[in-house]
Amino acid sequence: MSFTVAGIDPGKTGAITFIDPEEHTLEIFDMPVRQLKDDSKRSEVDAKALFDICDPRNIKHGFIEEVWSRTGDGNVGAFNFGDSYGTAKTVLLAYDIELVRVLPNVWKKNMRAPRDKTLSRQRAVELFPAAKDLFKRVKDDGRAESAMIALYGCFSLGFEFARPLTLIGGSN
Repeated sequence: MSFTVAGIDPGKTGAITFIDPEEHTLEIFDMPVRQLKDDSKRSEVDAKALFDICDPRNIKHGFIEEVWSRTGDGNVGAFNFGDSYGTAKTVLLAYDIELVRVLPNVWKKNMRAPRDKTLSRQRAVELFPAAKDLFKRVKDDGRAESAMIALYGCFSLGFEFARPLTLIGGSN
């Protein structure tokens, strides 16, 4: 039975990518979000929906970008970002896997991905030509980065790919 490596770019505008290194397949999903009932303007990562996305996949390894509050984030923004990170982390840990926290500068250096989000999306197109349509919008940087985090994870586990990855599903 094949297994999956998951890569997460956390946050409400992030994404989760699944790579099956044996089948050479790739799936990319936007981070599911739900509106808070008490305030229609506020939302959070939907833990149940994220669990449902992960559940049918045989996840054996997880890689998540290690994040922290950013300069200019207000208290509410920093709290919400940390909450999103914690939710994504907790959902993956529910699978009793080793979850590797990887610093942005580490995976970006290894994937040769620049800090600039537009150039990062362009790098993802080079690495995942089958998924190029998933990276075309400015707001698709979470998809691009989660895909590169998952690929970084595969490489760090020693996987090599003899052929390009095939996109088999995910967000549109």
